[in-house]
Amino acid sequence: MLGCTIALWSTVVVFTIHSSIVLLAAGILIYLLLVLFIEAAEQMIMQETVLCERQGRVFGFAQRLGQAASPLSVFIFSPLAQFVFIPLMSTGAGAQLIGSWYGTGSVCSPSSPPVPARAASPLPSAGSSSGPWTSESLSETEWRLWPDRV
Repeated sequence: MLGCTIALWSTVVVFTIHSSIVLLAAGILIYLLLVLFIEAAEQMIMQETVLCERQGRVFGFAQRLGQAASPLSVFIFSPLAQFVFIPLMSTGAGAQLIGSWYGTGSVCSPSSPPVPARAASPLPSAGSSSGPWTSESLSETEWRLWPDRV
């Protein structure tokens, strides 16, 4: 079980080093296969060590503990992300250290200055069946999501 856990963490560290769909797919496949062995080992240990008449209570408690971890992690890590990591990556030392990996771009909004128009695109605009992408043909949401299409 320890070997699977070490292999699992090694996989998680390696497949995120480079932005590649092949690495991502391979990493997820390895992760899913290793989790099967880890969960099976945990289940086997619990079934062998817990008395039969107490297994329902122990398994129920283990399941509740696992279910409680999800909302608990949200309450712990949301403020941590909002007050530590987002400011660190926006203007802090984190942006200089690893900003090139993830990007440090600015937020686009409809009030941002428009991007200069490019050559006509063969793709149809959102409001018509033909023509280039223009700021007039994009809704406010589309303008925020795809400002480069103007």
